[in-house]
Amino acid sequence: MGARLGFIARSVSALALLAGIVTLGPVGASGAAGPLLIGGGSSYAGLAISMWRSETARLPYGLDVYYVESGSALGRDQYIEGAFDFAVSDTPFSADELTRLRNGAGRAGRTDQNFVYVPVSVGALGFMYHLTDQSGKRVTNLNLPRRTVCRIFTVPNMYWDDAEIVGANPTLRLPHELVRPIVRSDGSGTSYVLSEYCIAIANDVWQPFITAHANEDVETSFKNGGPTSRWPIGWGVSSPALGEDGVAAQVAAPSGRFSITYVAPGSALVRGFPNASVENGVPGTFTQPTELAASLALQSATGRPDGTFQLEYNGSDARAYFPSTYSYAIAQTTGFPADKGEVLARFLCYSITKGQREELTASLGYASLSAPLVDLGRIAIAQIPGAPAWNDCQVGAVVPPVDVDEFPVPALAVTITLATGIFVTTRLRRRTLTGAPSTESGVR
Repeated sequence: MGARLGFIARSVSALALLAGIVTLGPVGASGAAGPLLIGGGSSYAGLAISMWRSETARLPYGLDVYYVESGSALGRDQYIEGAFDFAVSDTPFSADELTRLRNGAGRAGRTDQNFVYVPVSVGALGFMYHLTDQSGKRVTNLNLPRRTVCRIFTVPNMYWDDAEIVGANPTLRLPHELVRPIVRSDGSGTSYVLSEYCIAIANDVWQPFITAHANEDVETSFKNGGPTSRWPIGWGVSSPALGEDGVAAQVAAPSGRFSITYVAPGSALVRGFPNASVENGVPGTFTQPTELAASLALQSATGRPDGTFQLEYNGSDARAYFPSTYSYAIAQTTGFPADKGEVLARFLCYSITKGQREELTASLGYASLSAPLVDLGRIAIAQIPGAPAWNDCQVGAVVPPVDVDEFPVPALAVTITLATGIFVTTRLRRRTLTGAPSTESGVR
């Protein structure tokens, strides 16, 4: 109970924002084609969702879609409670959340049998940093060993001239200054992915972190040695911040010197800050969190029957970047108003087709949804009440082509097994994203 109360307390700002949106009502698209739709969750996918909202508010779409960048955990929670019409999450529902759904614990009375996951974005988890060397010159070419990444976010009072960091950056004159980790204070899919990554590649670092914080207000999964959406706070010189925008803003601020955080790569790029190059599964090989590197990393992810993926963090391709992840829209498939379902279906149709095109989505560093993933999304979207036929649903959309000739690599080895017995092999295609300012008030 204490952990849940703590989770709710840390989410007050996001809920206040939601209340403001509900009070204001539809102030977006003029001549909207349907009712107002309210969703929320992943801030990792927020830059892309903001762009898709802006595009689909215009004709010929005319959709009124609001999105609260509240973090994946609160997105799932408020979906269960019925406050959100849809959620976007970087991770699937936890066992406890599925139990709440099964028992109709939320006001919506939803069950674990009446929703689908729709893959909407793919990308790397970047490590945005603000660092100057001994002479005060800004560092923009930092290499981080993967074990060091986990030490930075778990070990109190590390220094930038730590032996592991110096060893990976022999040409840099790193200062004897404390590393200032900025961590998410809200329930975040990025925290979950980072913790899962550390369990996989540096469990000797992760276990002492559990021991140090097991008696605090932390998730049961964390105490039991599993990944967590809520990173422990208040250790060493670490600082918590609410949402992706919050942690990125802290690092980018003049007072953020010597700090580092974990974000979508675009959150650093749009602020003019670098992302670290991280060592991958090939010792001594450091890669940037680009769209190609993320796609290569995800080739070893394993499809689950529900349409989500079990991530892998130890691939052997020297061009791959770890950690990389997916984001999923969660949509109700029964007991949902058909008029809202049509709006949601049209919005998701746009998101996974025309919303993936390069000229629309340049420079934010997400990877592309391949054509097979678009097909998976199409199958899932068709189950939403009120969803129009696929050809009608697209309305001017363009399904992204799969062009493996862009890269001298074979088709990805990811095989997705659906409950229906459909097998799909994922292939590569480059995508970059360009951002649009969010109309929400900065909760990411």
